[in-house]
Order: sequence, then structure tokens, then C-alpha cells
Amino acid sequence: MRCRLYARLVACTLVLGLLPTASLSAEAQTSTEAGRFAEGLLWRITPPGGGTPSHLFGTMHVTDPRVTELAEAMAPVVAAASTFAMEVEMTPEVQTELAMGTLHSEGPTIDELLDADTLAALEDAAAEVGVPGFMLTRLKPWAVSLLVSLPREEVERINAGVVPLDQLLQAQAEANGAEIVSLETAGEQIAVLDGMDLDLQIEQLRVALEDRSELDDAYESLTRIYLNEDLAGFLLWLEEQTAGEHEELRDVFVEDLLNSRNDHMVERMQPLLAQGGVVIAVGAMHLPGERGILEQLAAQGYTLEREPLQTAQ
Repeated sequence: MRCRLYARLVACTLVLGLLPTASLSAEAQTSTEAGRFAEGLLWRITPPGGGTPSHLFGTMHVTDPRVTELAEAMAPVVAAASTFAMEVEMTPEVQTELAMGTLHSEGPTIDELLDADTLAALEDAAAEVGVPGFMLTRLKPWAVSLLVSLPREEVERINAGVVPLDQLLQAQAEANGAEIVSLETAGEQIAVLDGMDLDLQIEQLRVALEDRSELDDAYESLTRIYLNEDLAGFLLWLEEQTAGEHEELRDVFVEDLLNSRNDHMVERMQPLLAQGGVVIAVGAMHLPGERGILEQLAAQGYTLEREPLQTAQ
């Protein structure tokens, strides 16, 4: 299994959610519970009191061609940027660090934590995405969950060398001579996942296996929501993915993987926004909500204006 797949596992979980369950209802998809920033992927951000504006773009960390086509629409915006900021700049060193972060180093291995039937189901699911059974014992439980939570086509594209939207934008910025800035570190992202209680990691894995038959529908639903620039739907997708009887897991996800990271990223983008002329690209899930990036920036006095994405869709 190639190193880049393990590195991409970490990036994927930070947008696709932890539990691959049934797709949203039409009512949920059209809800506006994300507040005043319910729609829009591209935002013009002007500092309090004026100054040079910047742009904030909500991405989806996948290789689906319907999503990566947005790089073309974003090209003029990225070309005008002196600085490009993203969650984590994907360098070879970062990819290696992310990949190493998935490897099991202490405690019981996955085959010691699962009953025989669940282990057999896991081996079958892993084989479907090209992961041999012996590799399962070398990975942390959360990493194993992510392996069986990625649609087969996504895995195939990753292994074929196709890069996600974020990295396409990064490549554009590099080609234009922009400075690349990370709002987080690979170590911080790994630490969030490592911080999950082991029992929760195993529960996450069980649910992923139970709901694997609905994975393609869930992924398709989220992709459509994203392409419709429906931030409210994105937020509700997260809530529905992690609601119900798994309240503790939902709380961990919302607080640790979403809200706390929003707080840190908003803090770290302050000097960039003061400088102006910056394009910031982060997962679209981080934009809406009471503790979303857009709401936090508005509360700090920034002027936020939605801008259209000119696409061929």
C-alpha cells in the first residue's frame, strides 16, 4: 500500500466525517441551520476598518473530478494571491509524517480487539480497497476505520496519483510564486485522532463496517451538497453522521475535530488577514456554524462578502 494513501486517510477524515451512514434526507439538505452563512464556498474578507481584502475558500479534500474541477474556477483568485494558506501544506515530509502517524506502535493490535466475525468482515472490507490483511495489525484502529470508510473509486484515484482539490490549489499558488503557509501541523492533526478513547475507536470501526453498504450513497450525498455550495447541509451531514446512539463519539468529533480546530485556525490566520492579499483554503465543514470560521471572523469585525464561483456546471 502506497504511502500517499495513508497520508490521505488523515486528510479525508477531517472533512468526510467519522461514521459513513445513510445519506441525508431532502429536508436536511435544504435546511439553513448553519445561520447567516448557510451557503457559499468563496468569501471576500476585508479587515475591520478597511485594508487589502483576502479570500477564504471552503474545499473538499477528495479527488472526485466534479470537485477538483473547481480548481479552474479558483485559478484567477489564487493567481492574485501573495500568500496561500491551507490546513497543512502537503510536502513529501508532511506526507511521510502523516503516514507514520497511522502506524500502530503500542498496546493491543486490531486483531486482538475484535471478535472473529468482525475481524473477518474487516478483512473482506480491507481487501475491497486493496489492503492485505497483514497490514491491519500494523495500523491504529482509527486508521483502519478510515481505510474502510473511503469509497473504492476514491482509493483507486489516490493510488493512481490523482491529487485532491487542496493540493491542486497549492500547486497553482506555488506556480504563481505565492508563499505557502500551514494553519496546522501534521502532528496536531494526528494528535486529534490519537486522542480518541480506544473504545470509541473500536466503536467507530464497528459502525463503519455495519454501514459500509451505504457508503457510496453517503459520499454521493455529501458531494452534491458541496457542489451546491450548501454549507448548512454540510454541517447537518456531520451532525447526522455522528448522532443517535453514538453521542459520545459525536461530541468528540464536533469539539475536537471541528470546533477546537476552527478556533486555532482563526487565531493563526489573523496576521495573514491583516497583511491582506491572501487566499485561505480549508475544508468547507469549518466555515459554517456558531463556532465556524465565518461566524468568528464576523464577530471580530471583518466584512464578509460571498463571491460566485464561475464554473461550467
